[in-house]
Amino acid sequence: MKRVMKQIAVLMAAVCCLLCQGCDGGYDCALDNIAYNRVKFYTIDGHGMEKEYAFPDPLTVTMMVNGSEAVVVNYMTNAKELTLPMSYTSECDTLIMNFFDRYIDTLYIGHYNIPIYQSMECGVIMHHRLTGVSYTGNFLDSMAVKSAEINFDYNENIKLYFVE
Repeated sequence: MKRVMKQIAVLMAAVCCLLCQGCDGGYDCALDNIAYNRVKFYTIDGHGMEKEYAFPDPLTVTMMVNGSEAVVVNYMTNAKELTLPMSYTSECDTLIMNFFDRYIDTLYIGHYNIPIYQSMECGVIMHHRLTGVSYTGNFLDSMAVKSAEINFDYNENIKLYFVE
């Protein structure tokens, strides 16, 4: 009797293992499949040293793509950085940065899109590579590209330097 109970327990464990394997669909699709451009704010102090900057006034950022506009940041205070989407259909994104209606700067972000086939179930994801960035310079002092590759990592892509 003990032997039969042991065999039943082993059989049940094997069936449980098989059932658990059958529950996995095998798909590993990303929940958020948008690669974001990460922009951080900086100033240069009196000693020529770079320091992070939190813009005290409210910031609104509007994105212009293919003649359409959308507010992507609305009235953000103490902004230190931005996480911005990139266009899939255009090779130049225009960002209008409005600093409390006192200063308006426009940032032009040139990029090419890199479609990456993930799987039949998950479809295509898009990475981007920066090809050039320019700005109007009303309040922005300068800028630098830190990483041209825009993908799903959390690395900083663009540094914006402000006049303090």
